[in-house]
Amino acid sequence: MKYKWIFNDQAEPDFLSKAPEYSEIISALLLDRGLDSKEKIESFFNPEYSTGLHDPFLLKDMDKACERVKRAIANKEKIVIYSDYDVDGVCSATVLGEYFKSIDYPIEVYMPDRQKEGHGVNQTALESIIANGAKLIITLDCGTTNIKEIEWAKNNGVDMIVVDHHQTVAGNPATVAFVNPYQEGDTYPFKGLCGTGLAFKLHCALKGGDSSSPKWLLDLVAMATVADMMPLLDENRMLVKYGLFVLAKTKRVGLRKLMESAGVEAKYNLETISTNLDSFTLGFTLGPRINAASRMAHANLAYELLTSNDESKIDELVLSLNDNNRKRQQVVDKVLKDVRSRIDAYSELPSFIVEGSSDWSINLLGLVASKITERYQRPVLLYQNKDETKAKGSLRSIDGFNLIDALGSISNLLIQYGGHTAAGGCTFEISNAEKVKLGLDAYAKNILTPELLQKKLKISAEINLAKIDWPLMETLKKFEPFGMANPKPKFLSRDIEVTKLVLLGQKAEHLKIFITDKKINKTFPVLFFRHNGLAEDFKIGDTLDVVYELDINEWNGNREIQLKLIDYAKK
Repeated sequence: MKYKWIFNDQAEPDFLSKAPEYSEIISALLLDRGLDSKEKIESFFNPEYSTGLHDPFLLKDMDKACERVKRAIANKEKIVIYSDYDVDGVCSATVLGEYFKSIDYPIEVYMPDRQKEGHGVNQTALESIIANGAKLIITLDCGTTNIKEIEWAKNNGVDMIVVDHHQTVAGNPATVAFVNPYQEGDTYPFKGLCGTGLAFKLHCALKGGDSSSPKWLLDLVAMATVADMMPLLDENRMLVKYGLFVLAKTKRVGLRKLMESAGVEAKYNLETISTNLDSFTLGFTLGPRINAASRMAHANLAYELLTSNDESKIDELVLSLNDNNRKRQQVVDKVLKDVRSRIDAYSELPSFIVEGSSDWSINLLGLVASKITERYQRPVLLYQNKDETKAKGSLRSIDGFNLIDALGSISNLLIQYGGHTAAGGCTFEISNAEKVKLGLDAYAKNILTPELLQKKLKISAEINLAKIDWPLMETLKKFEPFGMANPKPKFLSRDIEVTKLVLLGQKAEHLKIFITDKKINKTFPVLFFRHNGLAEDFKIGDTLDVVYELDINEWNGNREIQLKLIDYAKK
């Protein structure tokens, strides 16, 4: 076993009596998602665009933001959108930019250079933007923690609107409008919107609260929501479900060509408002290619892809993004090996892993930090110290450990920091690197318990193989799209016998096991992707407890249910 198995609470009899149409398995999945009433279950299984959106004016300061934008338009003031450079930032700028395009009002979009400027609003950029005549700056997916920079802009006669979803750290910025559901006093009923979701809300609010006209923007909202790992419940579930359908028939030439280049053939059904596209398409096919722009070059490439209608130019951009994505993968692999070799040389694994190098690109350290956190079950800070005076770092965390609190504990050593509980960034003087390392480790030692350091695998339900049939698969499909807070269910079956072993792939890197419950004489194929030598751990006749996800294998018009192996325990 690689993980400690954690079991969902089973559905109580009183809940089963309220929803007799659902099996114990499905009832347990519903309760795990907080769906404890008929109304919530109906809304979850049948999200409606017309009724599933909350009023954008419930967001604090949304009315002020609209008033200031419309005043700028009336006075013909220069408006600049200042957005982050990742998928969420690029999509945010596109979504809000489409409002100004719809009213034929010229704006400019500024996205900082990930390598040279880093996350957030920087004063040098503001100086240039203001020198070029901007009177209103709207930040998207950034700005919450840029207190000093925004104060400087105010003192220089320029208004700023911050539209962001990052956690507040030290009070609110001095804006004419601060739209952030995490701020004190905000009563918006759902806190899980990403930056693009909030840009979409501002777009709708500027249209008078009407959410029907910008429905075709949902492809971008869905992509940003999944790529930014936001919870796929409540409003986000509806936005992603309909966004996938919009993506399948997208008007954006760039997205269509990007999907084609990645081998994604989009299909959709108008009658059922369904598509073959899913969260994997967004998070692992399109998202990394959009992100590759800022990681390897500049986010402007991705922005141009999403906004251009020039097919020849788009073809060039698609080639560039795919090439950048390949290079990104190669560099990440190289840095990952470097970091792992350092960690494996430790005599004792620290509570907080902190490593840095002048050779590493800050653009890619978040990706590497995520892999290190996953492997070692520790919070991680990786930093680049290229300019020999300041270090820029990227952080990732484990469940139960709040990065913002950790960074707050050493805020006196930091020039800047921000992010979420699970991911963040910071800047500090190189001369303070050892103090940062010791400070974070000391803080983590007081917080991390043996329980937090144990890798956990949440099991949705324990079932026997007899329960796996096509009606179950059809019901599980209703839970899609899967993602954060709505993960693909993982099931446990005990006392299963291995009856056949087959190695797959050009290098025999995948393993297919046929398992049989002899009590009911039922056999299923189980896939173990990238078994990394574990094939030798199995032999015919072994008895296992197996944890798996259910999947459907389709080939030549045939369909079969198969299991994707997650973990196992030998008897």
